[in-house]
Amino acid sequence: MASVVNPSESLTTSLPIQSSSPYVQPSSYTTTDQPSSQSSSKSLKALGNALSQYNSIKLDRYNFLLWKNMVLPVIKGHRLEGFINGKTHCPPKIIFETISDFTFVEVQQNPDFENWITHDQLLLRWLYNSMTADIASQIIGHETSQSLWKDAQELTDAHSKANVIFYKREFQNLQKGSMKIDQYLKSIKNIADNLTLAGHPVEIADLVSQVLAGLDSNDYNPVVLQVNEKELISWVELQSTLLSSEKILEQINGSLNNSISLNQVSANYANRYGFSQNKS
Repeated sequence: MASVVNPSESLTTSLPIQSSSPYVQPSSYTTTDQPSSQSSSKSLKALGNALSQYNSIKLDRYNFLLWKNMVLPVIKGHRLEGFINGKTHCPPKIIFETISDFTFVEVQQNPDFENWITHDQLLLRWLYNSMTADIASQIIGHETSQSLWKDAQELTDAHSKANVIFYKREFQNLQKGSMKIDQYLKSIKNIADNLTLAGHPVEIADLVSQVLAGLDSNDYNPVVLQVNEKELISWVELQSTLLSSEKILEQINGSLNNSISLNQVSANYANRYGFSQNKS
């Protein structure tokens, strides 16, 4: 014998709040994050216009965390976070009247359903517009903003893991060499920032330690000792200290070069003068 499905059981998950009225009210289907259907007609146009202004950062294979940190405040500011984290559930499309324990009669279309769809599709379109064509083409076809958000994170996570290995190796092996201090600091800070974007932020103590490790010990040993004596040094202070040390080294080397040049001129003159005397 075929089993009989109780309609009330199939609606239990969709109707977490029971209304005292024989009619299921639209508010029974919503969460605290759900936009009000009464205010939606006034706010939807403004919401669409506001969202269209925030597309300065495009999601690519390498910048999910940066992109996330840029778009989340916008999403939260418009009270739409529940759409991407699943807390704002889609309400039932139809409102039913309960006639008896086993009888439900359709009463009307649920305005909260239309309201939810409109907000979710606005957010879905905006999220797609905030992606590069390369990323969007790989995750096209999503019908809700929640599924798109999840897929975007999974796609970029795979690339981020590979990037972490590459940037860690670069970070550990970078040496100042012939670079100017300013160029060296920019290079190592850029690598550290890329690690942060890949989900592995570099602590300031580790950054300072790696900067010092990449310096020429013959030239910068005094400043390395000076920095190591401090319990804590900021990135700005480290830059200032190293740039000042570089200036001092340039002055010293310049003086030495001038001294060598003068000595060389004197020696050449003496050789020529002595040669002339001997010849006479």
